[in-house]
Amino acid sequence: MHNGIKHLILLLTLMFFVHSVKGEETVTISVFEDHERYVIASDAYGLSWRLLEVAAEHAEIKLLPEESSWKASMNRVKAHKVDLVFAAFKTAERSKWATFTLPLLSEGSGLFTRHNHSASTLNDIDFESSIVGVSAKSLQETMALEMGFKNIYASVKRQQLYRMLQQQRIDYLFFGESIINYYCLFIDSSRQRGCMKRVGNLYQFNTIHALTDTTNSASVALLARINQALMALAQEQDVKQLFLDYEFDETQYHHWLARLKASKS
Repeated sequence: MHNGIKHLILLLTLMFFVHSVKGEETVTISVFEDHERYVIASDAYGLSWRLLEVAAEHAEIKLLPEESSWKASMNRVKAHKVDLVFAAFKTAERSKWATFTLPLLSEGSGLFTRHNHSASTLNDIDFESSIVGVSAKSLQETMALEMGFKNIYASVKRQQLYRMLQQQRIDYLFFGESIINYYCLFIDSSRQRGCMKRVGNLYQFNTIHALTDTTNSASVALLARINQALMALAQEQDVKQLFLDYEFDETQYHHWLARLKASKS
């Protein structure tokens, strides 16, 4: 084969390879430890992840999950050691340093305890002496302080907190529903939802987002592409079907559409 033709073929091959690599960027995203089981156990976590995946695929972005504790996730994204963090609530404090995706699903936080514990409402709690377990650096840690708990045990290891509750070394867990559902389905011997008693109602419902550090310009640009894709796909039948697959009804789907629209206005 003529050398000129060989060089042309090689050049075209390289151009195709570069285009393919450029076409789908691989992005690291910090997720909960045992992420795949959370996708199964929690409707809010699972559907939020699927919405993010679909939007990323549309934007030609490949998400590469990296499992991590919550505290480590926050530290790593701030140090630009991971591009994104999934399942973050948007708070005033985080908004000072982070950029977020559009809202995904919403989830409430609650106080949970053993079924044989005497407390059933917030009025039954002795905030002076009771010990509540929380994930370190989480929104629930801040909320526990605001509620008046004097004894807060913050840990990066959720499994440790589960054991401490069962051993009666702490009185309550303050978690989002996703975390409790995961525990009941995959850790507790019952393997059933409702393995813990909720004390009082769920409150302070927050929307789930992915976030990145605002000083990480490349990741901010990636989030912008994902947000554009979310808006473009939101009313597609396939996206609506995802809600139905996770047993959300049409009303909840339309509430999500309204939150998307409000967040862009």
